[in-house]
Amino acid sequence: MVFRSKIFNALVVRIGFGILCFGYSCFGKPDALRVALSVEIENLDPQLSTSIDSIKVQCALFETLVGVDSESGRVVPLSAKSWEISNDGRTYKFSLREDLKWSDGTSIVADDYLFAMQRLLHGELAAPFADLYLCIKGARAYREEDTAFSSVAVKATDEQTLEITLERPVPYFLSLMARPCAAALPESFLKKSGNFYDRNSDWASVPGFPCSGPFVLSEWVVNKWIKLKRNPYYWNGKELQFEEVVFYPMESVYAQEQGILVDLLDVNSKIATDRVMTYFNSPMYQRQDEMGTFYIITNCNEGSGAAAFSVNERRILFNEVNREVITGNLRGRGESPAVRFVPPLWQDYQNLISKEVQSAAERPGEGSIAGKFRLLISSSETNRAIAEAVQSMWEGRLGIKIEIVQQEWKSYLDSRNRGDFDLCLATWIGDYPDPLTFLEMWTSGHTNNFAKWSDPRYDELVEESHLETDSEKRFALLAKAENRLLNQAAIIPLFFLNRVYLKSDRIGRWPQSVLNTVDYTKVTRK
Repeated sequence: MVFRSKIFNALVVRIGFGILCFGYSCFGKPDALRVALSVEIENLDPQLSTSIDSIKVQCALFETLVGVDSESGRVVPLSAKSWEISNDGRTYKFSLREDLKWSDGTSIVADDYLFAMQRLLHGELAAPFADLYLCIKGARAYREEDTAFSSVAVKATDEQTLEITLERPVPYFLSLMARPCAAALPESFLKKSGNFYDRNSDWASVPGFPCSGPFVLSEWVVNKWIKLKRNPYYWNGKELQFEEVVFYPMESVYAQEQGILVDLLDVNSKIATDRVMTYFNSPMYQRQDEMGTFYIITNCNEGSGAAAFSVNERRILFNEVNREVITGNLRGRGESPAVRFVPPLWQDYQNLISKEVQSAAERPGEGSIAGKFRLLISSSETNRAIAEAVQSMWEGRLGIKIEIVQQEWKSYLDSRNRGDFDLCLATWIGDYPDPLTFLEMWTSGHTNNFAKWSDPRYDELVEESHLETDSEKRFALLAKAENRLLNQAAIIPLFFLNRVYLKSDRIGRWPQSVLNTVDYTKVTRK
């Protein structure tokens, strides 16, 4: 242990020296909020990038109509001062604040949201999150059949009013409007930049481009930093406690840790697994439940060429996993073992799920299972350790052989998407705060149903939930659906994810929501 500690100290000193060399002048500014990113982000365009790190930056540049409170999880007003929902749950009318301005001083009006939605839904842009908004009336035809945008039920009834009508009631629709991809966009600026449906346009990397959020891009040096300065026209600027935000891409979690320890960073993105226990009782240690589940996909497709497991075999595999060993011995970060797929984030759903769901553990498989099977994993060392633990459990208890097939990220995605696996480690992070984001993906033919599992009654239950406006009845339908998913063991949940990171002593509140959005007006100093 002492020898390992000496190696670690020598490592972090060298890393810390590197940090000081590449950017001390930025780290040292007392009015700058200094945030580490896990990677260099792909884009600042809020309609094209999808990573958690990019969302952190985009929230500082683009303000949405509503936000999600980091503590309660409730939808709260931002650029919209209020909203009304029709009795049938299909029409939303947002009233904008009268004092909204772009960072160039021009007014933000409802037409700016109209333009943003037109761009988001257009097929040529191929925005990653556009499918979430196909619930808007006319959106699917506009995206897939290239009909006129005027047929989409998004209207600016006046400068301060935006009205959106849905094909059907969508109980979580307000939270979709909290995602950066739904923020207003500066139409005139994008049109000057050329084809505003061009995925390769660099309009969002131009320092000083018009922003609606509390900060404006001042400098972006790839693989070094992204600097933002205060937006002088932001309507709620009086709440900001920092004049500048600087984001540093750091793939090394040890470099991030050292940045916190020597007071050169305020917030990092994660902690190395082998360092979590070091900070477990430290005031710097932060832990937050994440809207995510770590699980194993079983291949249910008999025509794939891979091993297609029967329901009985899948139940046997489900029950011969000691989840507490994985969360306690390998992860050690307070995550909850999971025998269900939907995380315990929604109390009303939890109350129903305890009555409705019987896990596969309550219906164990009978007989035995034999053979040699491939377990596909990505190149993460954490995933390797989990895979080896599961391998040991199954080989020791069942007598089967498990070959771990580890591939770098792009190859892993390709193999998973083609169904070239027998079993596959996977993580799912929800797109919106509702159980449906974990359950709809297992309907027949869904693009994320990599198990190729199909159950007609499951499909019916999910479809019925779309039409149900009573929240308790809707959750009951979803609970019954999850019951079928687990009883047939199409997937093998392992644990519910959480987020652990370090926060420096000079920062009070860091309000990061389950959508990974951050409200920078609520970031406080100590």
